Amino acid sequence: MSSNYNKLVVKLKWTLDETKVNFVNEGLPLLESFTSKDIYLVKNNVEVSKQNKSGILKDAIILKEIDGNKGNNLLCCNDKKCLVVDVDSTLSVLASMGYKQLFCIDEECLEYFSDGSHVFVEYEPDLGLFLKIDNDKSFEENIKWLKDMNIAYYENDFFVKKDELMLNKIVG
Repeated sequence: MSSNYNKLVVKLKWTLDETKVNFVNEGLPLLESFTSKDIYLVKNNVEVSKQNKSGILKDAIILKEIDGNKGNNLLCCNDKKCLVVDVDSTLSVLASMGYKQLFCIDEECLEYFSDGSHVFVEYEPDLGLFLKIDNDKSFEENIKWLKDMNIAYYENDFFVKKDELMLNKIVG
């Protein structure tokens, strides 16, 4: 992929059902439907508060489970990633190393394809509905696509960070 790689994430105003209907009406093919679970872990001695929330996510370990796929799960720490075969065993090992679960982002995901781009609709009950575009198009091209598709989204943030939203729910 080129150095112009973009990941745009917006919060949608539609419900999940409205999104599915609108995408079908626009002729967007559904490629895949799956669940994704991101488990955020921090050291046991980390105090979660408003004062230190900026550093919490930076130091978190993320265990990503896709549809319960054995061997296709990821453990992410900083910029490092490794495959995980057994999520439960990995959580047990991390607990023995002094880590605790901070929160979990558990999503229903729909993958669509449009104009050379993979478009993901991600629903998390505690946070809402999001649209993510992964491609090498410019920011302006992606915004034009959103507008051309008449997608109802909140225009105040084009790079929504769901982990920050979830942490804000915890610390207030």
